[in-house]
Amino acid sequence: MQCIRYRFTSGAVYRWEFERGGIEVDIDVEGPLTLNDQDLMVDAALDGAGLAFVFEAQVEELIAKHKLVRVLADWCPTYPGFSCTIRAGDNCRRVARVRRFRANACHVARME
Repeated sequence: MQCIRYRFTSGAVYRWEFERGGIEVDIDVEGPLTLNDQDLMVDAALDGAGLAFVFEAQVEELIAKHKLVRVLADWCPTYPGFSCTIRAGDNCRRVARVRRFRANACHVARME
């Protein structure tokens, strides 16, 4: 699964942060698209470019309209922060890639 990465104005690329059951992990995801604007990240996710990690409040309406779906919810506790989303209706192959991504995140968390 391709990830849409976020670059801060400092030049640093955001490492995706996950937490579940007291286990915290941050991952330097890979992907061909790195943006410094969250609105563009949402647009890219809507266009099917990949998985975006954006503020949940920013995509609430799109999730409610079933244009985006929240993924990795068990690793992204609900709070007014980031949320993983992917275009709604993506085929089973993409969903399987998200599951593999999650399994890899779990493996990394166990290694630390």
